[in-house]
Amino acid sequence: MPGLLKYNQDNAYSGRRGCKKKWPAIILLVICLAFQGCGSGGGGGSSPDDENNDDPDNNVTYTLSGTVKAAANTAVDSDVNDPNAPYASNDSVIAAQDLYSPVTLGGYVNEPETGNTGRSYQSGDINDIFRANLLAGETVVLAIADSYNLFTGGPDLDLFLYDAASVELIDSATGVSTRIETIAAPEDGTYIIQVHAAKGASSYTLTIGQPATAAARGGRQLLLSSSFMPYEAVVRLAPATDLDSGENEVSGLNDLAQRPGAASREQLFKFQKNDRSPDALSFNTHDSFKSMLIDGASMDRQTREKLKTLLQIKQLESRTDVKTAEPNYIRSSMMIPDDTYYNLQWHYPMIHLPAAWDITRGDPGVIVGVIDSGILSGHPDIRTKLSDQGYDFVSDSDRAMDGDGIDSDPEDPGDGSQGGSLFHGTHVAGTIAAKTNNNEGVAGVGGTARIMPLRALGRQSTGTSYDILQAVRYAAGMQNDSGQVPDRPVDILNLSFGGQTFSEAEQNVYSQARNNGVILVASAGNSASDTPFYPAAYDGVISVSAVDINASLAPYSNFGDTIDVAAPGGNLSADLNGDGYGDGILSTSGDDSSGTVRHVYRFYQGTSMAAPHVSG
Repeated sequence: MPGLLKYNQDNAYSGRRGCKKKWPAIILLVICLAFQGCGSGGGGGSSPDDENNDDPDNNVTYTLSGTVKAAANTAVDSDVNDPNAPYASNDSVIAAQDLYSPVTLGGYVNEPETGNTGRSYQSGDINDIFRANLLAGETVVLAIADSYNLFTGGPDLDLFLYDAASVELIDSATGVSTRIETIAAPEDGTYIIQVHAAKGASSYTLTIGQPATAAARGGRQLLLSSSFMPYEAVVRLAPATDLDSGENEVSGLNDLAQRPGAASREQLFKFQKNDRSPDALSFNTHDSFKSMLIDGASMDRQTREKLKTLLQIKQLESRTDVKTAEPNYIRSSMMIPDDTYYNLQWHYPMIHLPAAWDITRGDPGVIVGVIDSGILSGHPDIRTKLSDQGYDFVSDSDRAMDGDGIDSDPEDPGDGSQGGSLFHGTHVAGTIAAKTNNNEGVAGVGGTARIMPLRALGRQSTGTSYDILQAVRYAAGMQNDSGQVPDRPVDILNLSFGGQTFSEAEQNVYSQARNNGVILVASAGNSASDTPFYPAAYDGVISVSAVDINASLAPYSNFGDTIDVAAPGGNLSADLNGDGYGDGILSTSGDDSSGTVRHVYRFYQGTSMAAPHVSG
C-alpha cells in the first residue's frame, strides 16, 4: 500500500461564483403504417362512370416507401419470439450476447407455452444472457412491459448480475409487483447480465449506462445486495386475514413462526431453514436455484441464504392474503467507508458526508475536470477514476517539466519544488473522487465521479492565464489550441489556483463555459484578506473559502462578499483531534524526493483543498 506522509507546509495554489444529461433511452422496434383512401362522388379516385374503372367500390391504394432507422446505441435481443427475425441463442454464458455501454435493448422472455405464438412459445425462452463492461456504480435497468397483477396474475421477470470470470452471483433484483428492476455494478469490471422469466411471458427493455429514472432509482426493490436478516420477513397481511387465533399457522403459512406485530400492522415472521420441508415456502434450494440461475453459477453461504429469503418473500408477495412482504432490513446510522486512512479524514464527517452517502453515492456518468498540475495516473486510489481524454496545456517547454509543449498526456512529471514536488493536482483529484469503500487509502467526496485531468500548471505549480483558458475551453467543449474537444464536456470544473488581478478575457471564457452548462468551482485564496481572488471572484464561479477542524475560518483563508461557500481546508499548525498529525486535508499524492515517484497520501492545507470538497 502506498505510504502515508506527514506534510507540514501551507499549500495554497488556490483560489468563485455563480449534470449533464446522458443519452436518450429510446429503442425503435417496429413501425406499422397503413394508408387507405376512399371516396364517393369526388375527391381523387376515378369516376364511377368511368368505363375503365375496375374498382366498383372506388377504393384507392397508396404506396409508402422509405427507411426506418433505429436510434443510436440500441440493440435487440438475439433470440426474440418472432420466427422471421434473425436468431442467435443467448441462453448460456458461452452464448452470451455482447453489449456495449451505453445501450438500450428490446427483448422477450417466456415460460413454455406462455405468451404469443412464435419461435419460443412451445419450448420457452426463460433466460436472456448478456455480457457487458460496467463502471463502478453504473446501473442496469430492466423495464418490464406487462405488469404483474395480484389478482389476475401476469408476467414476472427477474434480473441477475454475475462476475463474468467466476460466474459468481453478485446481485439480483427479484421483485414481483415492480415493473422496473435495477442493479448497480459494485466496481469496474466485466459482468454477465441475466433476464429471467420467473412467470409468464413479457417483452422488456434493458438499459445500461443511461441515467436511471427516479422510478428506477427509488421505489421498492428486492435486491440481493441490500443488507437484511436472512430467513426473516416483515409482512402485512390483507385486512380480511385474522391473526389473533393464537396459532403459529397463518392462512396456511405453517412454516412461518410469528414474531412481534399485530394483524392491523406489520409483523415479523421467520422462515424455516430446513430445505426438506414439503411446504411451498421451504423449497429445495438446489432444484429451485438450478431452474433460475445460469449454468455454472456459484455463491457463498451468506449469498445463498439471502437469495433464498428473497425468493420466499417473493412467494409471499404473490399471495392474495398478503398485502406486503419485504426483507427485515438492517439500517446503519451512517455509511462509513472501509478505506484505511478514512479515520484521519476528519473533514468528511464535518460536512455530514457519511449521511449524504446514505442518500446517494453519486453518478458515475458525471465528469469533473481538474485544471491543475496534472495527475499521477498510476496512483491506486485514482487510476480507475480517470477519463482517457485528459490533456496537457502547458505550452512552454521550460515550464512544462516534461520536455514538450501541449499534448494529450496530462501526467504530472513533478514541479521541481525543493524537497520534492507537490503533486497538487493529484491531491485535489483524490479529494474529489478517490475510489471509496475499497479497503485502501482514502475516500473521495464524490467517489463514483470520473476525473478529467487537465494540466495547466507546470514548474513550481504555476501556470499562465492563457494556458489555463485553453484548458477551460477544452473542458467546456469550446475551440482551443489543441484543435480538438473531448467526446463529452465536463459537468464540473475545479479551479484550485488564482491571483488578485482581474482579466476580462478570463471572465469572458468562464462565462462561456458556464453558459455551456459547466459548473465552475474555485478556491477563494490564501491571503487572509477580503481582496477578490480570481477566478474565484468572477461572476458565475462558485468561490470556496476554508475552515479548520472547528469549522472556524482558517487563519490563511480569504473572506468577504465574494465568497459563496466554505468547506474544510485544514490547519496543519494544530492537532486538535489528537491523531498525531496536523489537522490538514488528507488525500492522494506522490513523493519524488528520492528521485523516483512513490504513490503516497499527504496532509495539505489551503483553499485549494476546500474547493474540491465542493466539486466532489
